[in-house]
Amino acid sequence: MPLMCNPTRQGIRRKPGSALAICLALVFSGCGRKEDHAETGASSKETGPPSGPVRVKEKGSVVFLQGEMMILPGMKVTSEQSLELRDGIVSTVSPDGKTQGRLTMTDKERRSIDYVSESEKNVVLEEKQAILHMETGGAEPVDTDVTSVLEGRKLTARRRKDGNWWFGLADGEPDAEMTNELVDLGEREVLAIGAYPAEPRELGDAWESPLETVSGLLGTNFQATEGTVTMRLDRLMSFEGQRCAEIGVLLTCSGTYSGTGTPMMMKLELTGSILRSLNAFQDLRITLDGPVTLEAHPEKEIQVHIGGTIHLNLENHVTRE
Repeated sequence: MPLMCNPTRQGIRRKPGSALAICLALVFSGCGRKEDHAETGASSKETGPPSGPVRVKEKGSVVFLQGEMMILPGMKVTSEQSLELRDGIVSTVSPDGKTQGRLTMTDKERRSIDYVSESEKNVVLEEKQAILHMETGGAEPVDTDVTSVLEGRKLTARRRKDGNWWFGLADGEPDAEMTNELVDLGEREVLAIGAYPAEPRELGDAWESPLETVSGLLGTNFQATEGTVTMRLDRLMSFEGQRCAEIGVLLTCSGTYSGTGTPMMMKLELTGSILRSLNAFQDLRITLDGPVTLEAHPEKEIQVHIGGTIHLNLENHVTRE
């Protein structure tokens, strides 16, 4: 039986489980076919942020966004996610003066999931890596490619009685670094589920999601301490044979990014949308963009500032054999 990871029972002290966190640590230490068919048209009613058009309500139309994911025999999910930092500017202030450089980062994850039952699934992380390119003050450019210790490994996930998932290796026992990444996988699934209200919603309705939702999207190394996550049900549509809800998102928050050796203060403002299946209760597509800033003091009298644009894209494609 594969070892399932329980962070509370084992008392794990977290280490960088994210390839993105490792790349940021280097910065500071060194200085399927888609068919979209809308079911509704243009609207005259808006209930607040996110900004953008709201479609006409279907008379009496009420939908549930939160529910148990429906597991059908032979169901498979292929998932691709990328988190990019574009046009990054790195500024370092020290007693020796000020230097400035450029930074780009891409954190990619691709996985395939086979559902054995409603409480068990097999997962293969086919790709999980981060790529960094940095140029500063006329020095030689830094190019780093960090690959997860779980890339290519077969994983087993089992659902506990409380609904949370435990991830483990299909073969062998994980070392400390693997264990932390397995724990992170389970925590992110829990956080994403909490974004949606249990009560039914109509088109145009808006609600505030818990700040923990941000960690579900960006990874648990980021702990938001203040801000808001506003969502709004914008329209109903069909996507790859499933009835879906398109949800507008406005995320404005700040907090601490850890796992890099030096804690960083992080601020971001992202806007975009989530396409959620009303058949399977799963997010099929997430797109978010917006500015981000990070600041840290890796050493006394040294300050590092990073500013840029972040882009998050996730796609889940559901098929059956």
